[in-house]
Amino acid sequence: MARNVKSSLSSTTNESEKIIKDSQNSFMCFFLDLGRAYTLAYSLCYIFSPFVGLQMLGIQPTLNSIMLVCVGIGLFSCFYIRNKYLILFFATAEAFFCVAHFLKIVPWIPTFSDTQFVAMSYLDLIQATFLFMQYQVSSR
Repeated sequence: MARNVKSSLSSTTNESEKIIKDSQNSFMCFFLDLGRAYTLAYSLCYIFSPFVGLQMLGIQPTLNSIMLVCVGIGLFSCFYIRNKYLILFFATAEAFFCVAHFLKIVPWIPTFSDTQFVAMSYLDLIQATFLFMQYQVSSR
């Protein structure tokens, strides 16, 4: 009788632990899917913004435009290739540029306002966080 009580308690505990692990996995999968979607959208914005935005302002392509397109292609490749070293490189670069945008170290043509620098640093921070999450999952 005592064995039946112990086994039912342990099976109940195992079932509750399984439910908790499943909910944690689904929660993590939600954030990974959200991170992949954000990376895809962010990379496409990087690729198309120089063509649409700078053309509207009548500014010729510059080094900034070339850099934006290259970063967009790199983020897009992180999305499809899922190479952990490439993801780590872009996560570190986004973290660096988060700080660089916040401190206004990176010059832009046309010149950014204070609000634009802060907004760009937040976007880079979100992107770096999602990429570091993706790196952590890919390195397991």
